[in-house]
Amino acid sequence: VLVTGASSGIGMETAYAFARRNGRLALTGRATDALLGVKNNIIKNGGEAEDFPFDLANISEIPLLVKAIEEHFDSTIDILVNNASAISVTGTAESPMKRFDLRHQVNSRGTFLVTQACLPYLKKSENGHVLVLSPPLNLESRIFIIQSNKPGLRRSSLTIGQRVTPPSPHARSISTTESRV
Repeated sequence: VLVTGASSGIGMETAYAFARRNGRLALTGRATDALLGVKNNIIKNGGEAEDFPFDLANISEIPLLVKAIEEHFDSTIDILVNNASAISVTGTAESPMKRFDLRHQVNSRGTFLVTQACLPYLKKSENGHVLVLSPPLNLESRIFIIQSNKPGLRRSSLTIGQRVTPPSPHARSISTTESRV
């Protein structure tokens, strides 16, 4: 199970949930100390995990990350949980273009490229799954800038299974208010 954005919040809780179900976890995130803490917690409680500190803004290195994970575990990737995101709670008028670009780089392109890099391994799995976690869509103007790329990301994730040559992984976009892990 590959969980992006696993160093805190929903990504961390998702990793713990898979660990309780005996998942072998590859954890990615930018906050290296926090990511190491999540890994150590999982191991301390009898689980199997490895941390791969990584910033999804480095999109050119995503294929190398996925290959390193596959080689480390010497197996296919059965489940990809796309949780990593770049968030900035600023209004549209106050948000610099650099932050807007970063959000799209990480939230849309990063998620797409991680999924794309994982597809060969997910297709080898008997029951591959891609999950895209995202906050619920809220069209309040003060937070629009945060979620401006979420509708497209959710729509893309829902069509992954339809566009991939069989066998296709199962794909689902989950709003963080829809379900609890």
